[in-house]
Amino acid sequence: MKVFYESKLAKWLLWQGYSTITLGCFVFTKKSKEEMKQSTLNHEAIHVRQWEECMIASAVLLTVIMLFTGFSIWVYLLCPLWFYLQYGLEYVISYVYHLCRNRCWVNVGDKAYGNSAFEMEAEANEEVDGYLDVRTPFEFFKYYGKI
Repeated sequence: MKVFYESKLAKWLLWQGYSTITLGCFVFTKKSKEEMKQSTLNHEAIHVRQWEECMIASAVLLTVIMLFTGFSIWVYLLCPLWFYLQYGLEYVISYVYHLCRNRCWVNVGDKAYGNSAFEMEAEANEEVDGYLDVRTPFEFFKYYGKI
């Protein structure tokens, strides 16, 4: 995991209240190295591992699909994006769920963001140093259905 501190990309992509983003195996943050907490690094490292797992799983799935359908090898370009497609789908489903449940627009986006299985795993374990050493693959699956 490579961390880019005081990143212009992070300043450009993230709105107020957010300071760090993981894109693939890279972490971009508005903060300096001194300002960055270990818990934030742990949180982002968990996202990197989730991204790696989603990329590998999508490559295996696409290989099986290609064997039976004859899709072009170009579909492998979706592999690095799979994590973000799944993350976005979770967000939309959770957003609609909270909007229908509460019938109110207030904080719906924040609730939807926090109810992603990826976010729930990262937030639950960001304070645990060495979590990635004991984490089982696809650990985020246990957070599905826990809105």
